Amino acid sequence: MSSNKLLVAVFAACFCAGCHAASKHRYECPSPLVDAKGKHTLVHVDVFDGPPKDKAFLQVLTDLKGLDPYLVCTYQGTDKIITIHAVGANACAAPDEPNTAYCD
Repeated sequence: MSSNKLLVAVFAACFCAGCHAASKHRYECPSPLVDAKGKHTLVHVDVFDGPPKDKAFLQVLTDLKGLDPYLVCTYQGTDKIITIHAVGANACAAPDEPNTAYCD
């Protein structure tokens, strides 16, 4: 009987670990940003280690393990800035076409 309980516990632990791995979140700049004045194209993205107010700008967007990445998104035709705390992200990218930026 105890070996069955152990087997169930091991299965549950593996199943839960698999669920966590499958639920990896993508943090993404809204593109376009839509507000009362219309649609605004994403024009610039910065990635910071820690809150942007601390000005720890990152040049490298891969191998972010151990860092605390923040994605800062700026848009054409508005002074609105979107700041996203990309908790647990290992890498960020900002492909040119289409205008997007994200961290995984």
